[in-house]
Formats: sequence, structure tokens, C-alpha cells
Amino acid sequence: MIYNGHDIKWVWFDLDDTLIDFTTNSRIALAKTFLCGGLRRWFADAESWTECYEKHNHALWDAAARGEITSEYLKVERFRRPLVEAGVPDDEARAMSDRLSPLYLDLLAGEKELVPGAVETLTAVRRAGAKVGILSNGFSIVQGRKIERAGLTGYIDRLVLSDDIDIMKPDVRLYEYAMRTVGVPDSASHLMIGDNLRTDIQGALAAGWTAFFLQPGHGKPHVDVPAGVVSLDTLGKAVEILGI
Repeated sequence: MIYNGHDIKWVWFDLDDTLIDFTTNSRIALAKTFLCGGLRRWFADAESWTECYEKHNHALWDAAARGEITSEYLKVERFRRPLVEAGVPDDEARAMSDRLSPLYLDLLAGEKELVPGAVETLTAVRRAGAKVGILSNGFSIVQGRKIERAGLTGYIDRLVLSDDIDIMKPDVRLYEYAMRTVGVPDSASHLMIGDNLRTDIQGALAAGWTAFFLQPGHGKPHVDVPAGVVSLDTLGKAVEILGI
């Protein structure tokens, strides 16, 4: 597949909110966690629990992407912090976090809402002769199950996760690892499509890859897209731009 003078052999996709509608799926799973996890004592309703959780979760993922915290610390803190904020004593919040984290991840893995155009885009990429890879910061314990549940397994040629080498996007070493894994060391042969400017796009540019930025499906569009990065309002737009 030729794009902008480069022979693109691998098109890499972020998973959450690029192919799988993580925001929708997570909110469903969080509402179920509220009901199953005994959180009525501490939160007025599922919406207030979800809002508090997402506030802390987003901050923790940003810190993890900057290399300031580990993924294991994140798993605990994203539940402990909203619980403590709601008034749960710290020791009880830690015990509850150990119980809520696997419950939420299990519920999340069962949801299967896709970003519009996901299957069509993956099909077009492979039909054009390129391979499809997933490059994700998500936890290995759940990402494979999410892909299977969403019916995407047959469209993906390689899954590369930050858990593989304990390095997260945007660290260029994860992108280099992906290139080594598929045996294509030429950075010009790789294209990244993702919904996060700080992780997906920054890392891809640092690795010398072509980068397409998918504007967020939940929230306001970004206007500060770096020069040289293609901005997509839908996944289908990538198919149009690539001419496939």
C-alpha cells in the first residue's frame, strides 16, 4: 500500500476509542460495577461513581504515559482514590480496590461496542495488501478478551501491548519493539492511527512513522494537531485518504 511516497506494510491501530468504543463500554462496565460492587453506600448513583472514577483514572493514565507510575500502581489507585474521596477509610479502600479491579476488568471484557467503521477500515487495509497491528497501552489480561468479544480477532495480524515489555506509549521503544516483532525495521513502512495526541501520535512521530489522528468520538475535537499529521473525523476517512 503506497501512501505519500512510502510503501506502507503495517498499519497500526490503537485499540481503545480507536477501534473499540472504550468510553461507552467502560461506562456500562462501571455502572455494573456500581451495582455489583456494593458502592451504593458511598456514591449517590452510578453516574456520580463513574464521574469520580474517570477523573482519577484519566489523571493516572496520563502519569503512566509520562513514565511517572507503573501499571500495577495504576490498577490499584484508580479505584482506591475515588473511594477515599467518597469517604472510605484508606485500609478499607485498598481492600475494596483489590476486589473491584478484577470485577470491572471482567465486566469490561464482556462489552463489544465498536467505533463506527472499525471493521470496514480493517478490511480495506488488509485488502490493500498491508498488515494490521494493534499497539495498545491496555492491560494484557483484558485486551485480548476485548478483541475476541468485539469480533475483531480475524482482522488483526499482530497484537503488541505495553505489558509485553513494561513500556508505554509514547515511549519510542515500544514502537521500535513493534517493528522488531514483525520484522520490518524501516520506520517509513509503518503507519499509526490513534485517538490520543500525547501517546499514539507523539510516539509514532518520534519513531518516524506516518501518523493519522482520529478525533475523539466522546468530547470536543482537537484543533492543535501537529503539522504533518492527518486529522480524521471518522475511521472511514482514513480509507478515503489512503485510497483503498
